[in-house]
Amino acid sequence: MKRLVLAAALLSLPLCAFGAPSASLRMQAGPKEIHIGDPVEVRITVVHSTDIAPSVAAIPTTMGEFELMGSTDAPGTIAATKPSKARGGRVSSTLRFYVTTFSTGPVILPAIPIQFQKADGTLLEARTEPLSITVKSLLQEKGDEGHLRPAKGPFNYRSWTWLWILIAILFVLLTVSVWPRRGDKPAAGPPAPLYSPEEEASRALSELQAADLVSQGQIQEFYFRLSSILRRYIERRYGIPAPEMTSSEIVSSFGRIGLPLEASFACREFLDEADLVKFAKMEPDPGDIPVDVARVKLFIQVTTPVEEKPEEKKNGEKEEAIPV
Repeated sequence: MKRLVLAAALLSLPLCAFGAPSASLRMQAGPKEIHIGDPVEVRITVVHSTDIAPSVAAIPTTMGEFELMGSTDAPGTIAATKPSKARGGRVSSTLRFYVTTFSTGPVILPAIPIQFQKADGTLLEARTEPLSITVKSLLQEKGDEGHLRPAKGPFNYRSWTWLWILIAILFVLLTVSVWPRRGDKPAAGPPAPLYSPEEEASRALSELQAADLVSQGQIQEFYFRLSSILRRYIERRYGIPAPEMTSSEIVSSFGRIGLPLEASFACREFLDEADLVKFAKMEPDPGDIPVDVARVKLFIQVTTPVEEKPEEKKNGEKEEAIPV
């Protein structure tokens, strides 16, 4: 488990006069160094006078380059502890939630506004100080273990336009001369059955396990096929061209479709592991392979919609047509 490193910032509401409403904010975020898509826990300790109350609804869902993931209770929510008494007759409470980012390098978590409401409905606002989180890239950390070749420069080629036109004409003439008559065509058979995305993925997983590639030492081929099954399922389920996208692009698209937090974490963990095996030629531990298969199955299970059965008519009532 990663060691939690806390960075803190403190900001207080100015006191206009003696006895005026006052509040202080202390924000902590950790871990201080993460990888792309990893969650960052944010805690804001609020200490305020009894004549004002904090408003959680004012916290934005987008904070600079960070996105609100939610709390452990539910995605998109912010957990708040019960208020407790502090020194000087003040009240203390803590707001706790998770954020993430898909940028790299030093990324600033900007100042977060917290609104307070007085008894007469007047709103006051205080802001935390911004914090810096370092986001690492897997490629920069692991290095070029796969010995990737540099991109080739532009290639100058001669124009073969007339040759291709001649080949096309010959192909058309050959096709017309040997094309059978319509009456000689065999009757078309019934179309192949189209399985649902989850059924197609389940069949593909069964075929992959039956191939027994792991025992044959074909670990890289196993992860290529397992990753293709997951990407094909995402494409059919959400209409996202996942087979043509990078792992980071796939994970970034989850925020736009409202994917469950459990499924997002499972997919991100699997894609990170699969990329290291496929491109960095990393040899996974024998116990990690079943875990990666379970992550793919969990993603499919969580994202498969539950079919709702239509409600039956009570007491056997039948619908009757209304005469016009």
